[in-house]
Amino acid sequence: MKNLMIISSIVLGCSLQATAQIPESSYIVGGSSSFNLTTNPDDGKILRASFSIRPEIGKFVSEKWLIGGGVGYSISHSQSSNGFLSNSARTQEFSGNFSATRFYPLADKFYFTCEYGLVVSYSFTHYESLMNSVLQIENSTSETSSGIAVSPGLAYFINNKWMIYARMGSLSYRYAHNLDTKTGYHNVGYHLRANSFGIGARYILGAKS
Repeated sequence: MKNLMIISSIVLGCSLQATAQIPESSYIVGGSSSFNLTTNPDDGKILRASFSIRPEIGKFVSEKWLIGGGVGYSISHSQSSNGFLSNSARTQEFSGNFSATRFYPLADKFYFTCEYGLVVSYSFTHYESLMNSVLQIENSTSETSSGIAVSPGLAYFINNKWMIYARMGSLSYRYAHNLDTKTGYHNVGYHLRANSFGIGARYILGAKS
């Protein structure tokens, strides 16, 4: 109990030392990464595995606006089997993004944010179908896409060096073009739920201690 009180006091002290103002002209570094593995509970075979990494960097051009961008890479593999037939797909994607985020103060060190983003990507997918472990079908396809999105969220400055943030879904538009079939499709997405947070942290460079 005593240790818990000491830790709580330290955390509270760090929070109270934070400033209410956004550190103008400072830079932030951050990003996200994910890994997912799904297995068949019956025989342990992998059904789907994926990994992604997306580093980002940005700059506060004023006390209201953060301009940023980054790159991303993801790879996923899925496999399904039905008796002697086995199908698999492996996809790699490379992406780049640019964003502008508006900060609206709600309380000391606490902000509502609205992020406007542009994303472009290139993906390559390889398919295989085997019968009794003998290759039957093999083909591949590639695709480019571009899209825009508006994402609301929240941000809290723990101190002058650290900011935590949460996104709550997005309203998005995406156009994808298949380079092999020369066909394209449009997609409009709407996903705004208060209970679907994407949480992360960013480190602030150039801010005064």
